[in-house]
Amino acid sequence: MASDDMSRDPIPLQRTPEMSPTARTPVVERAKGLLMFRHGIPSFQAFALLLQYARTHGFDVTTAAERLVAGAELDAQSDSEARPGSG
Repeated sequence: MASDDMSRDPIPLQRTPEMSPTARTPVVERAKGLLMFRHGIPSFQAFALLLQYARTHGFDVTTAAERLVAGAELDAQSDSEARPGSG
């Protein structure tokens, strides 16, 4: 009788960029959150977008995340200063 069982070798887990320790740093998590909120995308797509930005501009992921977060903080600050009665 031929062995027709469902037992097969498990597929090895491949390490994706989002699984790296860098992807879990607080600044990267915050940047991913900003991208998720702004674009309505899931975490893995936000990280892919951040990674694409980093590679395109010659940054590492952490630097790209820091720049994104800093830009968002500047945007928020300028928005609050532009409101009447806030300054």
